[in-house]
Amino acid sequence: MKRDYETIISTPEAGLKIGRILGEKQSRGIGIASDGEEASMLFAESVKVGIMFCGGTVYNYGEQNLPIMRSAVRFCRNDYGIYVHKSDAVDKDEIRIVMLDKYGIELSAEQTEVLMNHSDFSTSQNLIKSAKSGREKNLSEFKTYYIRHMMNNVRSREFKVNFQLTTSLKPVSEVLSDILSEFYSYMNRGFSDNYEFGGDITDGGDRIILKKSDGTELSEEQAISVMTYVLLRDSNVRTFVLPETVSHSVEDAILKLGGNVIRTEGGRRQRMEKMIEYGNEEQLMMEFDGVYAAVRILDFLNRFEISFDTLVEQLPNVFKAEAEIDLDNEKIEDIMRRIKRRYHGHETQSGSGIKIETGNGIAFVVPKGVSGIIKIITEAESMEAAEEISTLFKNKIKMLANDKTV
Repeated sequence: MKRDYETIISTPEAGLKIGRILGEKQSRGIGIASDGEEASMLFAESVKVGIMFCGGTVYNYGEQNLPIMRSAVRFCRNDYGIYVHKSDAVDKDEIRIVMLDKYGIELSAEQTEVLMNHSDFSTSQNLIKSAKSGREKNLSEFKTYYIRHMMNNVRSREFKVNFQLTTSLKPVSEVLSDILSEFYSYMNRGFSDNYEFGGDITDGGDRIILKKSDGTELSEEQAISVMTYVLLRDSNVRTFVLPETVSHSVEDAILKLGGNVIRTEGGRRQRMEKMIEYGNEEQLMMEFDGVYAAVRILDFLNRFEISFDTLVEQLPNVFKAEAEIDLDNEKIEDIMRRIKRRYHGHETQSGSGIKIETGNGIAFVVPKGVSGIIKIITEAESMEAAEEISTLFKNKIKMLANDKTV
């Protein structure tokens, strides 16, 4: 699956073009890294040549995973970052790039398109005259710094629990190997097979699919709840950025433990921007670096002597149902106004959706970007009630959309 923040490149010329565009815009350098695949490294090289052709400075981070690359761009204050990787889909043989801004946050497809299509090039006749020799800084050892920063946050001096992590990503596997070699020096003899939880690390290293001791996968909302709870109990983070789709039961639990909640529309970029805005880099690392999340959770379980399964059982019970309605783009704003008026709704904290309280639950009506789709998320005290509210509002909104007299 192609994510909306990735661009597919198929020729070295495309890499050169990207490099030239960024090279003409840079003042603090452009960061480059790849997943270590041979084709990825070659395409990264073509981008590097384009940058240096324009006299730009390349910060070459070598072979990294995406979370480390993101941190490197932010730490070194690069103008942009380029991460080149091979598609992780089994049936796809593609090279993709992720473009990062100075905060290490992925540019959206729209932002990338604007950047690529609104740049002036020198004409081919002037290419030789305009050529300037750039320079390259080799910072492939940034990974060592990043791992050391991760381990410095570990407070356990002896481990009696372990995790079982898997990944198909070479740069993630290498980081895991380094982390585990250090962990085992602290592991109490005989406890290395005491696996408290498992996890699959995917999406360039960004995401961890957490699993209970019996292999049961946690939902995305459960995973966010676990990460949030660990940070609330074991860090200085007090303001948490949550997507609109996360249950208000989770928000209530955070408030009861002394935290604050900021809601966003739910997109990756919006959430990351808010985390940076509130100086909440630890939440960003927790939610967008699978290895970091696993390390922090394991350290927490070990020091507080609580099992992962028990921690999950203590999470708020969330009964949610979701539905989508596909409408014409031009109808969305008008229908949202009519929904708010008809059902006495209130704008959500981010201002992107509407919250409607019913007799036995809550409904959130949220436009899904510019796709022309409205999403309905309902919460109630039981799954049956949540699904009933979801069906009710789906039918009501369809009728409202077809009613020309309102």
